[in-house]
Amino acid sequence: DTNLNGFTVLTYNYHAGNTNGGAVQVLHTSDNNRFWRIKWGPDDAPYGEWNNPPFSDFDILYADTLKPPFDDCDTLPDNTLVIYSTGLDKAQNSPQVNHGAVLTFNLRKDKLGKFQL
Repeated sequence: DTNLNGFTVLTYNYHAGNTNGGAVQVLHTSDNNRFWRIKWGPDDAPYGEWNNPPFSDFDILYADTLKPPFDDCDTLPDNTLVIYSTGLDKAQNSPQVNHGAVLTFNLRKDKLGKFQL
C-alpha cells in the first residue's frame, strides 16, 4: 500500500531458523491496523491469506502492582495490552525480564487460536 508511512512484520515459529510445522506472521501498520497469516508445513509451504483480527481495539492496562489477572500471563484477558512498568519477571508464565508489555488477542471469533506477543 503506497499510502502507508510505515509498517512492521513479525514472523514467529517454534524453532529458530526452521519453519517446519508452521509459522505465524503479524503485520502492524502505521495507522494501527493489525493483520495475521499462518503457514503450515515445510519451509517452502505457502502462507495463507492475510486476516484482520476480529478485534482491532485493545484495552491497555498498566500493571504497576501484580494482581489478578496481571500476575499470570496465561490468564490475561483477551484483546488486551498489559504494560508492566516493573515486575514482569514476577508474573507466572512470563519471560524472565523485569519490564515489558504483553499483547493478547484472538485470531478467530470462536476463541480458538489465541496469540500473545
